[in-house]
Amino acid sequence: MFADKLPEFGAYWPIFLDGGVAVAIFFVVSGEALSHGYFVKNDIEAVRKLAIKRYVRLTVPIFVSCLIVFFLMKNHLIFSHEAALIVDKHDWLGHFLLFDPGIASFLSYSLYGVYFPTPREMSYNPVLWSMSVEMPGSLFVFFTLFVTRNRAQRWAIYAVTSPFMIVFSPFLTCFVIGMVFSEMRVAGTFKRLAASAAMNWVCGILLIGVVAGLMASPLLPFAHKAVAHRLSLAAAVFLFAIYSNNRLQSLFDNRFSHFLGELSFPVYLVHLPIVVSLESYLILRLCADGIVTRGSAYFIILVTLAASLFAGLAFVYVERFAIKASNSFFAFIDGL
Repeated sequence: MFADKLPEFGAYWPIFLDGGVAVAIFFVVSGEALSHGYFVKNDIEAVRKLAIKRYVRLTVPIFVSCLIVFFLMKNHLIFSHEAALIVDKHDWLGHFLLFDPGIASFLSYSLYGVYFPTPREMSYNPVLWSMSVEMPGSLFVFFTLFVTRNRAQRWAIYAVTSPFMIVFSPFLTCFVIGMVFSEMRVAGTFKRLAASAAMNWVCGILLIGVVAGLMASPLLPFAHKAVAHRLSLAAAVFLFAIYSNNRLQSLFDNRFSHFLGELSFPVYLVHLPIVVSLESYLILRLCADGIVTRGSAYFIILVTLAASLFAGLAFVYVERFAIKASNSFFAFIDGL
């Protein structure tokens, strides 16, 4: 947000606040989670259940997130356009919500439009661009598991589809990587790798390399279209290093990390409404003269983080309702 005004935000913060990396990791983990049950029990019924539940499971929290934005827009509580002028973020913050809200557009976007590529300027929640990858990625996982019965058949599909994914939608390759990781986990491959002292050193070097690469990438002349490839590769290497190293697994496998994992998707859904309303309002009030001080910037960031955390905690109840609703939907369909 403040990178153009205060140099340290552009130099040091990207590695911690790089949403693209987090989304790519989410795609890999999603591919792994959706296929894991099948690889453990070889139960195609579990895949059918997940496939039937998927739309409701994703759409309920998406709908509520977009409803919040719709409410803010209708009540003139969006301040992002004015704030963008102060922090010189015309190409990002200034492009959000450039349309008049309406019931029809809200319903069409939140119920099905979000699953297709939508211009950022016409999205009720622009960060939900990821759903245009998540849904087809999920369908790819389900399709692959439905039509194959052994590893050779699955790898044949990976080999045929991956080149097209790399060219046309690089983030979809994250789902293939997730499925491969899931098979490796069930086969005990990661446990064997983690038992090797040499591999532990290799994983540490890989992790340092990912961090260094992400910090250096803004300074390198990457084409914009190559960003998705870079983030997908970073996510794959990052997770491989963690899965193959006992110490790194212990670092990330604890109650606090599980809590953050449960909270990550709710925070992801609600942080944009907070950015375009509360954070943007604070920018207008504290930086009205166009001067952004370090004190005001850090205060705004801390308030925004705290508000996102509390909103995410509240949104957990929406997530739980979505799970119950998807289970009920499956029971209804299964009973027909």
